[in-house]
Amino acid sequence: MKQTIEKEGDFTHDSQGLKSTGASQGWSSSRIAKVSGIVIFLLIVVPVGFRLFKQFKPAPPSTTAQAVLTVACAPVQYRQVEKHLQIAGTVWAWDPLTIGCEASGLRVESVNVDEGHFVKKGQVLAVLNSSILEAQLLQQKAELARSKGSLAIAIQPNRSMDLLRIKARVQETKAVVKQEEANIARVKADLDYARSTTNRYRELGKVGAVSQQDLENKESIQKAKEAELTNNEQRLQAATFSRDQAIENMKMANEGGRKEDIDIAKANVAAEEADVKHTEALLNQTRIKAPCDGYIVKRMIHIGDTVVQNEDCFQMVRDNRLEVRAQLPEPDLGKIKIGQKVMFVSNATQNTKEVEGTVREISPMIDQQTRLATCRIDIPFDIYKKWLPGTFVSGKVNLGAVRVLAVPSTAVLSRDGRSVVFVYENNRVYQRPVVTGERTEQFIAIESGLKENEQVVTVGGGFLKDNDPVRLSENKQSK
Repeated sequence: MKQTIEKEGDFTHDSQGLKSTGASQGWSSSRIAKVSGIVIFLLIVVPVGFRLFKQFKPAPPSTTAQAVLTVACAPVQYRQVEKHLQIAGTVWAWDPLTIGCEASGLRVESVNVDEGHFVKKGQVLAVLNSSILEAQLLQQKAELARSKGSLAIAIQPNRSMDLLRIKARVQETKAVVKQEEANIARVKADLDYARSTTNRYRELGKVGAVSQQDLENKESIQKAKEAELTNNEQRLQAATFSRDQAIENMKMANEGGRKEDIDIAKANVAAEEADVKHTEALLNQTRIKAPCDGYIVKRMIHIGDTVVQNEDCFQMVRDNRLEVRAQLPEPDLGKIKIGQKVMFVSNATQNTKEVEGTVREISPMIDQQTRLATCRIDIPFDIYKKWLPGTFVSGKVNLGAVRVLAVPSTAVLSRDGRSVVFVYENNRVYQRPVVTGERTEQFIAIESGLKENEQVVTVGGGFLKDNDPVRLSENKQSK
């Protein structure tokens, strides 16, 4: 039988089996046994290890992302919300007054009030030096007295005894006129009575109740009273003429001087009186007085200052009335009206309750540059200790309840200067900008950005970002 021999390393294979070559004749039977054992071990262990590897192989990664946070949600719903108009403005005087100085070149001698003082109308606030004006006034009054004496001489050249006699005649004639007027009144009353009596007797005579003689007696009495009245009227006319003549005589006596002399004397008196009044007015200007009741908010003069005409000396709040001057844009003008109530608070003052104001005036004109109109709102003056003139305040006007979309207040966050919410959908949240409206303690109205019944995150939104996977808490919706 032909033998085939192949050499591989240190062994020779033939058709009869494995035999040692000349190079491997040094192997022992024990070495051959070890090699065989290793081969058998590998044939057993490798399949078992492969099966174990398949059994404990890690599962492939899940296609669903792991949630980053557990959140609570609430639906977007329509709610009744009190709508308000927000107003901001400055506390100021209802009618701010600046009290100036009318005099010029005079020194301030005293200042009687300071900032924060309440004053009454006519109260002296400051006094200027007036010594020169006082001396000038004394001289002018003396000149006026002399001019009046000259006028008296020009008007009355007659003696005093003659004037007294003429005046007495006037009084006498006046008394006679009054007496005749009283007599006429008495006779008229008697005549009215006589006429009524005669008429009554005529009616009685028609039915035979009185005699014809009695009727004629009454008619005679009536005629006598009529004649007496005529006589008294003539006497009154004569007395009136005498009175008028006496008055004219007295007038001529009083105007006894020449008309030209009297006119000159009167002109001199008028000129002196004008000088006196002018100096008195200047002297009065040295007393700086309050034009009305009010509250001093600023003092600009000091003792020893020399004032200049029209220089500002004090600023005051007229009649102790304060107001808030607010600027309103055009769209808001139709939402507010005179008499409406406004609730104000001040950010500058802590622990101050709301102050109620009343809209007193809305400017009839809109500023063409700013497109704003001024609204003046009265506020109580007793707040002046906390809200000084110039304080910035904010307020709101209740416009009534409206039905709007709203979300819990915890759902709205501020990101990069805008309001956003996180909308929950399919185990993920998506950031969405919104435009907010009215706010209450629990809810915020949404003007745009959301639809009814959308789910928004109310708890945990501050830790989320757009497109984050989340899980809902057991209480899925926040009440």
